Amino acid sequence: MIGAISDAERKLLVDLTVEVVDTIAAELVPNFWRPNRQPAQDALNSRIFELLMKSRLMPTPQIEALVDKLMELARANHDRLMKV
Repeated sequence: MIGAISDAERKLLVDLTVEVVDTIAAELVPNFWRPNRQPAQDALNSRIFELLMKSRLMPTPQIEALVDKLMELARANHDRLMKV
């Protein structure tokens, strides 16, 4: 089980979460997930990876898995994120 986190850690996580969501929302356009937009999808994947690496909150293999999940969530929530 994960122990309690400090207020400073909580603030870091909240700030990082907001930054990641803002980054995703800023990149999304209609038809973003179509195959012809793969370069833009790859660029977004890289930007998210860089943000998470910079945070130094977890090891690289966990970051890779998290980025994959965040991209899946972004795709599933495309319409909501376009309204952010």
